[in-house]
Amino acid sequence: MHRTLNLFCSLLLALAVLALLLPSALAAPAGPKAPEFFLSMLDGRTLRSSDLRGKVVVLDFWATWCGPCVQALPELKTLDAQMKGMTWKQAWDGTGQLVDSAFAVESFPTYVVLDHQGRQVFRRSGWAPKRSARALEEAVRKALLAARAAAPGSDVAR
Repeated sequence: MHRTLNLFCSLLLALAVLALLLPSALAAPAGPKAPEFFLSMLDGRTLRSSDLRGKVVVLDFWATWCGPCVQALPELKTLDAQMKGMTWKQAWDGTGQLVDSAFAVESFPTYVVLDHQGRQVFRRSGWAPKRSARALEEAVRKALLAARAAAPGSDVAR
């Protein structure tokens, strides 16, 4: 029981909300639609999935006690710096609504990319230095490119 409580208490969900939309004809493949959710932000505000509509989102499920999660942080910070407009929102999934049910996370770290329509277009568990960051970056870029192509008035070929 204490271990479970510790897991939820130490679990932070880093939502990287990406707003920069880059032009390209590449489209991210459609996946299952993400469920509706809400989380308490570390600053006390509430973040709802509806607040993220129209944005490309990276869900980073991790825990402070997870060695690979901590090892991934420098590469994720580099990715954050490379992706203009990317901001990290820190939220706490204290009830386990996303970990246990909505996204069925079985191991840490787990990364899920949602496209601008809220569909899962990438999912990976575990961290392999350099390779995981490249795969995550590619998934984010494809999702951003697809969002740009779908934007009203886009001059990107469909």
